[in-house]
Amino acid sequence: MLPRRMWLWISVVATLPWAKGLISAAYFDVHEVGLGAPAMAALCLSVLDRRPRLAIVSAMVLALTKEDLGVTVVATAAVWRLRYGKDQTGVGLLSIGIAAVLISFGTIYVVNDSSQSIYLSSVYEPHGREFLARLGPALLFCLTCGFVGVSSPVALMAVPTLAWRLVSSTESYWQTYYHYDVILVPIAIACLADVYRRDLNRGSRSGRGFRWQPASRRLTMRIHRLSAVAVVLSLGSAAFMGLSKAANVEWWHPRGYDWDPGLRASVSLLEQHLRLPGPVAADQSLGVILVNDHDVAMLSHARQVQACAVVLRPDRDSASGSAAQKKAWLHRMKSAD
Repeated sequence: MLPRRMWLWISVVATLPWAKGLISAAYFDVHEVGLGAPAMAALCLSVLDRRPRLAIVSAMVLALTKEDLGVTVVATAAVWRLRYGKDQTGVGLLSIGIAAVLISFGTIYVVNDSSQSIYLSSVYEPHGREFLARLGPALLFCLTCGFVGVSSPVALMAVPTLAWRLVSSTESYWQTYYHYDVILVPIAIACLADVYRRDLNRGSRSGRGFRWQPASRRLTMRIHRLSAVAVVLSLGSAAFMGLSKAANVEWWHPRGYDWDPGLRASVSLLEQHLRLPGPVAADQSLGVILVNDHDVAMLSHARQVQACAVVLRPDRDSASGSAAQKKAWLHRMKSAD
């Protein structure tokens, strides 16, 4: 029979690749997947094991990954202070986080024609039962960390991302299939591991290992059962999301998720006939296809874009706008003609 510590790591490692946030991220080819998740995992490891150099390096990589992750680094500095007291590493993390926030949002304001941030313009306005829909990412995080993981101070690292998505008026931020969830998965796993390790340390040391006390053993079994239920629910939500799509994805193609037959034909038509003298405003998922041969700007419902042509997918929500917003815009354009 395997020792309890072996079962602990088996359960944690088995949860990681099946977490719904990672499965969601498999449908995207963006910076959160290639840089954000590994950097966040390294940052969580540095917090758990008190590795100052790893903490500083991973925090810098994370701050360069996305404009809002500087706030997460600030939260990490708070966690470091709670766990290890005031030291140079905590001050360094705080400095990196504050600098990242100021530089990233300052750059957004400078390069934006309207001198505004489309991210900060999304303010929270309650609309009845809509508030419950906003809680989806937080519930998914609790499921992934087995519920008990929220008792770990490391859970504070997830607060900025969860709060940002909660107050945003962008509906896609509330979804649990969005690639932003991949950032939360390493934090959830770290929270679960921290709680398990804290429970392991409840036993007293003997010459050859842990000597388990009866109360600690009962508590451990309860944690195991509760975490197992949470993991099953997380897996079930991933299956509900549509894992059947994963079986049909052309894994050898870098954008296999988007390449359905209709899109293949549309892209072929664009490549043959779209030869315009000016820039093209493209949907987020289509801009990468056109950027090699055209001057491409991302289509956005929150700001005006000067372009000779617009390329979009009206049947899908994206950062450019929801499907309803795109269809409404197309209707206005047809009416204007």
